[in-house]
Amino acid sequence: MSPRSGAISILLLISCFGCSSALVTGTPPVYFELSHGEFGGVCPDHRQGSVRVWPFSASAPYDREEMIILEPSRRVRFSPHFRWITSPGSLIADALTRDLSADGPFERVLTASSPGASNAQMSGHVYRFAWVDQGEGRQQAQLEVQISLWQEEPRQAVLLNRRYRLESRPLATGSPEMLAAIMSELTAEFSARLREDLCAMASGSSSRPSD
Repeated sequence: MSPRSGAISILLLISCFGCSSALVTGTPPVYFELSHGEFGGVCPDHRQGSVRVWPFSASAPYDREEMIILEPSRRVRFSPHFRWITSPGSLIADALTRDLSADGPFERVLTASSPGASNAQMSGHVYRFAWVDQGEGRQQAQLEVQISLWQEEPRQAVLLNRRYRLESRPLATGSPEMLAAIMSELTAEFSARLREDLCAMASGSSSRPSD
């Protein structure tokens, strides 16, 4: 890539992630969602009980739909044009609910609005969900989620409380489409790690150390 082409790519990336809302005035937003397949099998032999997955919360600024880029100075940029279809917490909770239903230690996976009782409750908190500019031409997608799993019967107990940190390899350039694709991959990997821990716990074996 020529120096001029590289400069043009960087300018396009910056404009995509919201340097100036005036650049996109009157343009309808473009929405992205997470899309990932199975990230390896987990534990088909230990399915029992049920879990209710509650909506995930998120620390600001990750509690909004706009795509976010973090600059080396720690300044936060919001894209006025490129957005997620819902908040990152909801995106991750929905993906995890689907994955747990297909391949996890629970026979039934319920949402907050699903009728019926559950043996366990799960909630989460998003600490990072962004494209990070590390300076010197390096950029990286980062995901950080805290998961809590607890039971209320027959006695209250915390079953799992763990923070998962994932990041992509450093990249020289990026785009909203690339961010959506890489975030989908990171979410799939996070889901697989969590299900491995849950299945290890369900089978009575020791799970991985806390991150």
